[in-house]
Amino acid sequence: SLPAGEGEIMKLYFSTDPYAFGGRSDNVDSMSGIYSLSLESPLLTYKPRFYPGTLHTIHVIRGDADHSLDINVADVTYMVGYLFGSGPAPVTIQAGDATRDFLLNINDITYLVEFLFEGGPPPPTP
Repeated sequence: SLPAGEGEIMKLYFSTDPYAFGGRSDNVDSMSGIYSLSLESPLLTYKPRFYPGTLHTIHVIRGDADHSLDINVADVTYMVGYLFGSGPAPVTIQAGDATRDFLLNINDITYLVEFLFEGGPPPPTP
C-alpha cells in the first residue's frame, strides 16, 4: 500500500479534437461510467482516490489566429507566417478558420483582408 502524501504517482493528459469549439466545458469523473481508473501490476492493483473535476477549453474568436482576443492585421500576418513561412499554428483550427470551412488556407487570409480593409462581413461565429 502507498501511504498518503508519498508523492505523485501519475499524470493525466487530456486532448481535444482539433475541430472542437473553444469556450466549452466537460466534466471529468472516472468513477461513474463503464470504465474506472485503476493501476495494475503483477503484484498489486491500485485504485486511486479520484476527485471529479471539469475541463475548460479556452474561448476562441473565429479568425483571431494570434489569439489576442481581437481580429486585426496581426492575424493576417500570423496566418501568412503559418501557411507560407512555417510559423506556429493557430491555437485551434477555429482561431485560424475565418471562413468556417474547417480548413486553414489562403481563403482565410483573403477573408480577413476583406473584413479588415474592404468592409466585408466579420468571421462567422462560432
